[in-house]
Amino acid sequence: MEIVLKRALADFVRIEVAGYAAETYNPAAGLSANDKNHNDHRKEADKFMRTRLLYSSLAALAFPAAHADALDGFSTICTLDESCAVESSTLVAFGHKEDFSYRTLSGNFVCNGKTFGIQGKVSAESTCMTLDSSVLGSTSSSSSSGATQYKEAKPGQISTGFYAIVSRSSGKSLAIADGSEEDGAALVQQDFTGAAYQIWQVEDLGDGYYAITAQHSEKALDLQDFTNKDGVKLQQNPWMNSWDQHWVIQKLNGGFYRITSRQSNQALDVYEMNQMNGGTVCLWTYWGGDNQQWRLLPITPPATAAATSATANP
Repeated sequence: MEIVLKRALADFVRIEVAGYAAETYNPAAGLSANDKNHNDHRKEADKFMRTRLLYSSLAALAFPAAHADALDGFSTICTLDESCAVESSTLVAFGHKEDFSYRTLSGNFVCNGKTFGIQGKVSAESTCMTLDSSVLGSTSSSSSSGATQYKEAKPGQISTGFYAIVSRSSGKSLAIADGSEEDGAALVQQDFTGAAYQIWQVEDLGDGYYAITAQHSEKALDLQDFTNKDGVKLQQNPWMNSWDQHWVIQKLNGGFYRITSRQSNQALDVYEMNQMNGGTVCLWTYWGGDNQQWRLLPITPPATAAATSATANP
């Protein structure tokens, strides 16, 4: 905003000085009537331009420019090294431009890299952001069979990469229970801490389908059994390229997505709108609830033990 203001003021001064010179210096005392009219029109145009620039400068003071690098659906709450405060278990983003880290925080904290587990220098323009109140979920429904306004899914391409997958209704992220690497370990929701078992590789398989793989175990998200019954639980298992490991990710309003199983055409669902850590995430017939809507936040994942070992022993 300061740069915009300085440029506007500089332009204003430049044209003001030029206008003053044109008004005070007129060597052609014997100009024809047409020439004099032309000069009068030019002077009026100069005055109009100077007035317009003055208003632009004042507007820059009164209406600061929006933060151009804010995440879609997030609002800035504080800048680098400032003290911030949030309500209990609030998802907070920290960073600048396309480089962001995330944590679920409560109460007071300092907006800096240390809070978000970042080592080394961060951008001086880094800020802390929370989800806009206009896109936060409501908790008016108490079960997965409640009613809400249905929002038609729109086609949306997700790039292959690592993501935190965060529930609209609870603000908590998908995770593997207890960070287990075992086959069949359950899918739950947890406050996001950046742990590898809360980070998911989303891989485009083509034809509109995706694989969703836990970063810590390199095992794929799938169903406990082949059924289309509401409430079936989800787990991790070795990749088999079966339909119960294929997922459709479709964009909704407000930057959220619905995630549905190719096997059953049912949606990822936080059971009974649970707000607690460890809450069950299952499949349910899609009805548009906030507990069936998810935000995919791009993540730079920590190194896994396997990757670290491979680097140490090439």
